[in-house]
Amino acid sequence: NELQRRNGFYTADVDDVIMGCGAGSGDHSMDIARMAALDAGWSTAAPGVTLNRFCGSGQQAVNFGAAGILAGFQDLVVGGGVESMSRPAPMHIDGFTANNNHLRDQYDMVPQGISADLIATVEGFSREDLDALAVDSQARAAEAIAEGRFDRALVPIFHDDGSLALADIEAAIKPDDAHFARTRMLALENTWGGKVLPHDYLLAFSAFAKSKGLARHLDGARLFNAAVSQAASLGTSPQTEARRIAQCFDSVSVCFSKGLGAPMGSALCGSRAFIQTAHRWRKMAGGGLRQAGFMAAAASYALDHHIERLGQDHALMQHLAAGLSGIEGLDVQAPQTNILFVDLSGKARDQSAALIAHLKQAGIDITGLYRLRFVTHLDVDKAGIERTIQAVREFFKA
Repeated sequence: NELQRRNGFYTADVDDVIMGCGAGSGDHSMDIARMAALDAGWSTAAPGVTLNRFCGSGQQAVNFGAAGILAGFQDLVVGGGVESMSRPAPMHIDGFTANNNHLRDQYDMVPQGISADLIATVEGFSREDLDALAVDSQARAAEAIAEGRFDRALVPIFHDDGSLALADIEAAIKPDDAHFARTRMLALENTWGGKVLPHDYLLAFSAFAKSKGLARHLDGARLFNAAVSQAASLGTSPQTEARRIAQCFDSVSVCFSKGLGAPMGSALCGSRAFIQTAHRWRKMAGGGLRQAGFMAAAASYALDHHIERLGQDHALMQHLAAGLSGIEGLDVQAPQTNILFVDLSGKARDQSAALIAHLKQAGIDITGLYRLRFVTHLDVDKAGIERTIQAVREFFKA
């Protein structure tokens, strides 16, 4: 339904829903494309079909949808892939042969993974060549995501408050099976997309992880934004709230160079034994830094002077949200901290590239294409916010 909302179509107009699934077993069995569309409440006029081309299933589904549109006999197709490795029944899946063992002898087929590496080596491709290709692929994907190329297609699944349902987390924990890597840790980020995870949820998450014997880690890049927001609503101090949040985890990473305004640096926090092990891993990874005193001094200053001032960033973001509200085609999401998302629709979406260029010319940098992301920090003042509001309203003549 989020996919429908972002793209603005009527489900009765969908000519087909094509889903690729390489593990048609368990929760993935039967025609999951059709079942998912019906479960979402889509029109029964929208058909659905599921295909299996192993690990290329999702890509093939999109290709089939594109082929139908290019051929001119379909106008609107939803294509994609679905597979959660913890959900299918692994013993019901037999790869290429689909339980027809005689095919192994009849055809000279090889399994994926290690065999693919071996074949590549025989053909003259080194591991370094393969790694270079993988790095280039990841860089291209990261660039496309940063440009907002997938904003209307990739939909993360989480609650409106940014939390993940504990039932979904439990379903993703790998079973005690030799075919799967062991699940060892659960990690959260707070804030997530600028939203503060509710403290009751953190307590429930912590208890759940403990019950499963899993380590708990917090990506606290914006931990102090969460603490400042939480303290403002509870009438406590940001330091108190940061401590309450951190106590729900075994380890916490903290960034000094985002909202806190230090030029560089992050810290990893945990028990003495944990830090001793982490220190060894840092050495092995080449992360040792000798003359680090200047960096530590900046981080120390930020901790002493820049935590409470994060509230100014939050207030400026509220001001920006209010200033952009009411413009046709702009869906302004209510900000909780220092991050604001604005979804473009209708004619505004068609003008997204021109809007970004217009803002850049005005000295305003944003990320996204159809979903714009604004962030306030130490170097953004009220004059900058006013200039941004004026530039956007000038572009839309609002």
